[in-house]
Amino acid sequence: GAVRFDLLQVILSVWGLVLLVFDSFMAGTGCTKLSVDFVSAKGVVDTTVVFAQLLGWCKAATKAELVTWSNVWLLLWCLLPVFLRFADGPGSVVKVCVIFIYWLQLLHMFTFSEHATRSMLPIVRLVRGLFPALTLSTVWFVAFMHAFQVVRYEGKSSVQINLLKTFSTLFTGDLCLEQGESLLQLVITFSAIAVFTVYLLNIFIGVIDLQFKVQKEMSKETFQLMRADRCLHFLARVQVIPTRLLGRKCAAKVSYVSGIVAAALQAWSLQRGERWELMPHALTALLFVMAFCAFQDNTKVWLPRKDKHQYLWLVLSSESQVPDDGEEADDKDSDAPEFSWSRRSGMW
Repeated sequence: GAVRFDLLQVILSVWGLVLLVFDSFMAGTGCTKLSVDFVSAKGVVDTTVVFAQLLGWCKAATKAELVTWSNVWLLLWCLLPVFLRFADGPGSVVKVCVIFIYWLQLLHMFTFSEHATRSMLPIVRLVRGLFPALTLSTVWFVAFMHAFQVVRYEGKSSVQINLLKTFSTLFTGDLCLEQGESLLQLVITFSAIAVFTVYLLNIFIGVIDLQFKVQKEMSKETFQLMRADRCLHFLARVQVIPTRLLGRKCAAKVSYVSGIVAAALQAWSLQRGERWELMPHALTALLFVMAFCAFQDNTKVWLPRKDKHQYLWLVLSSESQVPDDGEEADDKDSDAPEFSWSRRSGMW
């Protein structure tokens, strides 16, 4: 199912991260830039899989899933590595974004463990409850920065210097006192430390602690929601991608051979010391084969069968009512089955 493609994504992400680190620290030694070709090829494959997912939702008549912020973020996440081939350089913004993307993808390897995932999900999801505190802190930060821009160096300070000094004052409590400062600037400095550093930051820390406790209590449900979301993506992709062309063992062998060939090509290119012109195309083809094999299993039918009627079963839990003043419960209520949490959680 979905776990095979997720496992392949983790392996390829680790592979790409190793190449990025290698090329970053080996720059200037004459080695070929293997990471650019591999990351761009993987970006093309990931973008194709995302478009297959969107087409699957259209085919399944669930168009409400198309225009969502998660899909926009997912497309941006996959498209940025594609442009690394055209924007590779020491000061490239695209390369910096790709580095952060691959380091964040390294966290996906922990999603296979429920214990590790339930420990990290509260930290990731608590950001959603911080927008009011972030908005308040941002407004105060911009207000103090504007005030410092007027009084610092008699209003002749550059925006960059003022931003750095304001950040240092508000977040670290640095007074940044210099000779010749006006009384108004001193008052604003002490007020900024009292209001922002002492008051707002402590409130912000309290909000983080509260949101973490809330998300920690919901970690079991959010973990199951994450797994269900992965299954939903998989079912949308198999609406477009064929899944019964190869057996599972045969697909695994083809995937292994493709990975070995890709690693051998990279080793050969590194030994040559020159960049092979066809390397991007070869890696793209090999990664396409590996991704395609991750969906192959001729013993499973993921598409709905037209010759049989299918039904969606829903189970709703209700709290058991305790009889008041010793009144006996009705026979109808006493015979109703009770669903424990462990049984309901297994229905995801």
